[in-house]
Amino acid sequence: MTGEHPHRTAGEDTNTGAATRRAVCRAGVAGLLLALTGCASSSRSSARRRPLPEPREYTPLTRREKGYRVPSQPDTPPGAWTGAAIERAKWTREPPRAHLANSMTRPNRITVHHDGMSAFTETSGAAAMDRLERIRSAHIGQGWADIGYHFAVDPGGRVYQARPLTLQGAHVKNHNQGNIGVLVLGNYNRQAPTNATERALTSFLASLMDRYRVPASRVFTHQELRATACPGTSLQRFMVGVRRDGSLA
Repeated sequence: MTGEHPHRTAGEDTNTGAATRRAVCRAGVAGLLLALTGCASSSRSSARRRPLPEPREYTPLTRREKGYRVPSQPDTPPGAWTGAAIERAKWTREPPRAHLANSMTRPNRITVHHDGMSAFTETSGAAAMDRLERIRSAHIGQGWADIGYHFAVDPGGRVYQARPLTLQGAHVKNHNQGNIGVLVLGNYNRQAPTNATERALTSFLASLMDRYRVPASRVFTHQELRATACPGTSLQRFMVGVRRDGSLA
């Protein structure tokens, strides 16, 4: 790795205050270990979890296709995107600790990340959900409210709900307000995105842009906002390409 570690540099929910600082201090040794794992911890949760059901496949859609979004759920704010992503409840049974997070303002930008752990090419939903839970557990272990990102995309082209859009994310330090965090599972300094990932990510970003009127000039990668190698060489190259060729226009 090249020293990037968004889980250490992203900056967590500002409502944590002294409680979070104490929690981080108590997790000192664990935090040191996390620094060796790239963008997210590779440690597994100690709790034994029953196997989760295989999610339905996410089918990428073009901007021209209608009916992509479903009506907002009762617990989402007006205008929240609740499209064809796999529900959070499919991969974790733990709710966010909402009292540690700020409320999300209306989204006005989007930032793409990788997890920076080991290379990840598994196309099964079960493997992707296990990885998401590992990342969430690592973030909780640092005293955060929840996993730092709002959505995640896996090598099979599935899109997952992560941190609720009602809560401000924790993925780019000093740039989290109104910023939707989209995580691509894998380490893109060590691998290239699959065709399924590229299609799903492009379509999904376009749908978020359309929903929130976010222009392509406001779709960033982590390294464009902070000094970090995230989202990795190959994913950075892909993001530069899709913005340049108008795929996100």
